[in-house]
Amino acid sequence: MSSTFLGIEAAKRGLNANQVALNITGNNVANISSEGYTRQRVDTVSLAISGQSSRYALNQASLAGQGVTVRGISQIRDAFIDRRYRDEVSEQEYYQKSLDVMYDIESVLDEYNMSGLKGALSDLYTALSDLSMNADQTVNANIVLTAAKDITAILNNFSTKLNIVRSQQVENLATDINDVNTILKRISDLNYAINQEVFTNSINNAATASAYGPNELIDERSMLIDKLAAFANISVEQNPNGSVHIKLNGKTAVNGTEYHPLNLVRHDDESVSVMWLGTGETVSLKTGSLVASVAMINGRGPEATGRERYDKGIPYFIDVIDSFAENLMVELNNVIPVKNASTEGLTEYKMLFSAGGAEKVNAGNIIISDEWRNNPAFIIDDSVDADGNFDNTYIISALALFDKTLNFRGVEATFEEYVNYYNTTELGQLVTFLEGRLETSSSISNMLLDQRDSVSAVSLDEEGANLIQYQKAYNAIARVMTAFDEMLDILINRVGVVGR
Repeated sequence: MSSTFLGIEAAKRGLNANQVALNITGNNVANISSEGYTRQRVDTVSLAISGQSSRYALNQASLAGQGVTVRGISQIRDAFIDRRYRDEVSEQEYYQKSLDVMYDIESVLDEYNMSGLKGALSDLYTALSDLSMNADQTVNANIVLTAAKDITAILNNFSTKLNIVRSQQVENLATDINDVNTILKRISDLNYAINQEVFTNSINNAATASAYGPNELIDERSMLIDKLAAFANISVEQNPNGSVHIKLNGKTAVNGTEYHPLNLVRHDDESVSVMWLGTGETVSLKTGSLVASVAMINGRGPEATGRERYDKGIPYFIDVIDSFAENLMVELNNVIPVKNASTEGLTEYKMLFSAGGAEKVNAGNIIISDEWRNNPAFIIDDSVDADGNFDNTYIISALALFDKTLNFRGVEATFEEYVNYYNTTELGQLVTFLEGRLETSSSISNMLLDQRDSVSAVSLDEEGANLIQYQKAYNAIARVMTAFDEMLDILINRVGVVGR
């Protein structure tokens, strides 16, 4: 015969288990808006029959029905969806960062919403045309000089702004690396705290220590891992002690309490490298905002050498406008000869543009030559004879340069065609490509986030159903407890009373 108190203990355990379940349900509902919160669940098991086997085994039926026990509070997560979501977020952030930089470059080289090189070229062409036909050469020579100044000012402005974009991206990359290091350090701290909790649990129940941990700390760590995935492609492995092992493209970044910070190295050639602080090795990454930043800062396109990348980033578009400046100076500085030049056997031409004392001209240093800037008529003074007759031959030659096909570092085009090329073919197509990839990647990551939320997020409908279920179970078990109380009353107060 089983003990009467056995049933009471079983009922008590049932009340306790359903009370815990009600508490967890309430906790889920209370945290429905908490960032990073993962829905929790009470895992219960039937209490095993206890007893010792002996030479004369007893029937264990009398020990059955000992009730329920709470095995632990688990989180409802899907590791496969987590991994897919983080991989997709990493790719999404790669395209987002690349597109942000392209938008910055596009805003600098904008030929559609502001007066850019095409407009300035058109103004110079018009001014030269008027100069070739108009009798008032002095006024028109001033207009030509002003139009030429506008072109150099635009090129200087392009160069300055593109270098500012590059400097901003370097500073943003430094900030991102500091954020990554902060995340790595915090994850290692959480690994320690979670391990301590798991160790404490293992003293009481070694079988469940690895399965149940401090859920709130685990939520915080999971949220940090999600943020880390935006910076780089990562892999996450669970350690038996409750900590995690995180790798960046196969290299350990965090393992338990051990973590390896990153470092930004700025080189003399204006390129940058992301390296492991401890070893000085370059961090090799495939996706994420960090590698996108490096690609945009170091991307020189087909002419990349050394640490530079073949991506078409900021240096590539700096080279694009530098090439324009080189051809502009070379062509216009070889069109108007100096009259009665002393150089024997060689034609000496008027220097209309200068590199400002630098060895090589680029968009940042191209300026109007001192001779032309101080004398607007410098462009025509050798073309007017003593009687004031103007010979427009060389001005016509200058006009012909606008239709001449030139080599812009491998691109055969006129000045205007080249401006259209780098704005539409190069920059425009890059922006369109990145927008398309970002839209696709964002759609996939949002789909995966919805799938993860369907598993891990709190659902009011489900929690409401659970609330009713646990409440009814609690009430039913309370009624069982009442039944046992009535049995005890009969046993104690009535049994043996008859015949006294």
